Amino acid sequence: MVMFSSIYDLNELLLHAIQYLYNSVGIEKICILLKDSKTKHYTLKAAINISSKDNLFIHSEDAVVTWLFRNKTVLSRDQLSRFANSKIDYLSAEKLASLNVDSCIPVFQEKELFGIILLGKKVNKKAFSQEDVQMFLAFSGQLAMGAKNACLYSELKEAKVYRENILQSLKNGVIVVDDNDEVTFINNEAKRILGLRETSTTEIILNHFGNDTYRALRHMLSSDTEYLNIEILIKRGNKTIPCGMIASKLKTEDGQKVGALMILTDLTELKLLQTEKQHADRLAYIGTLAANIAHEVKNPLVAINTYFQLLPQKKDDLEFQGDFQKIALKEISRINRIIEDLLDLAKPAEPLMQPIDPRNAILDIINFLRDTAIEKGIEITTVLEEKRCAIIASEDKIKQVILNILQNSLDALPRNGSIKVSTSFMNDLSEFRRMAKLNPNSAFFSFASPFSRDPSDTLYFVMKISDNGEGIPAGKISHIFEPFFTNKEKGTGLGLAMVYRIIQDHEGAIYVESKEGEGT
Repeated sequence: MVMFSSIYDLNELLLHAIQYLYNSVGIEKICILLKDSKTKHYTLKAAINISSKDNLFIHSEDAVVTWLFRNKTVLSRDQLSRFANSKIDYLSAEKLASLNVDSCIPVFQEKELFGIILLGKKVNKKAFSQEDVQMFLAFSGQLAMGAKNACLYSELKEAKVYRENILQSLKNGVIVVDDNDEVTFINNEAKRILGLRETSTTEIILNHFGNDTYRALRHMLSSDTEYLNIEILIKRGNKTIPCGMIASKLKTEDGQKVGALMILTDLTELKLLQTEKQHADRLAYIGTLAANIAHEVKNPLVAINTYFQLLPQKKDDLEFQGDFQKIALKEISRINRIIEDLLDLAKPAEPLMQPIDPRNAILDIINFLRDTAIEKGIEITTVLEEKRCAIIASEDKIKQVILNILQNSLDALPRNGSIKVSTSFMNDLSEFRRMAKLNPNSAFFSFASPFSRDPSDTLYFVMKISDNGEGIPAGKISHIFEPFFTNKEKGTGLGLAMVYRIIQDHEGAIYVESKEGEGT
């Protein structure tokens, strides 16, 4: 018996099937009709010695279909002419005569009449024997199984082509890497981003990524790490292309890792637009900054100018001169402090980076401010992690961060207020991103590059400073790190701007949330 399991193309399978019957049995003509999935009628799919012009067609409600479905065996005109005893039999005989065929074989897939094989007479003009009928039914069963496999293969192939067409039409680059670091798929946009004109080897493709990105990809394949919305640089000839990247693991249904998926977004145009906006924002910012500087410098100059105007009249007043000297020195010192803070903010000195114990830095600043806190009736409590660590940082700059934030809290708190300083360790910053999305009166700024450190070293030192003051008004929290922004009656508004700059220089992160009437 012929085998169909190795033929996956349905049309090829049908031609092979009728050719087998045509040759082995010796039939004048033969054809196969299959059920259309939409109309449910049976249409011609393959034929020998039957022209497509004959337009062979069997309606789904035709008597032949009904007979085959009921009896599930071979139907022949000879059989009907001798044993016809119902309307279905007579109508079936008329249909076979109109089709000019002698017999038909049902092809069932489970309980559905999937197809009908129409046969002409034998070449030797003899009637089909019982052995022929048994062979036809066995053949029909094998054909049904082969056709089912071919249809499944065709559906899988169409689904694969459909998915690939979707992936190829995406405006994002898509690269799939298996567990052995081999690139198994790359779409057209990814090729464009990488500057590839044709199919390339895995080595050529991955060479366009920097060493840090490649190490991160290797680390992701061997761990549970994933990278979401990070920026990387792609090497394309003499150019460097900024790209956003999402890298996630590919897993089977039972959770077994089989590779990684990288989605790339070309950020070139976005960066150009951002540069244009930043230029416009910078011009507007310079105007605002100049106005703020003028205001901050003008206030002490007004005091000094007033005293100078009164000096001719009170040149012999020693008390006046003493007061004037104190006020002048104080206001000049204020101007000098503003200028120094601005210079430090605009062009900070290169920090001396070395291993430091952040716990010691925290305790030093708290001890420095202890007397001020006692005078104001403010309690500072600490809950510090017992585990000690060393971070690579500038000790002076980190102390400046702690001092500025604690000083802000001391200035904002009423008498009998409280400040709590706690420390902890975290593996990543995702929790802060999540909180920033959930809390409208919060802000999160991260300057940490996922590739700047050894991927296996993902421990962050976290310092949390909280107070029970009046909080920051809604809508203003996103501005607190801008120069000269302040809610205090006194102060330059440069303290938190310096905090932002220092944390940025240290590639750290800042999260702030506040509730009016409850604290920050």
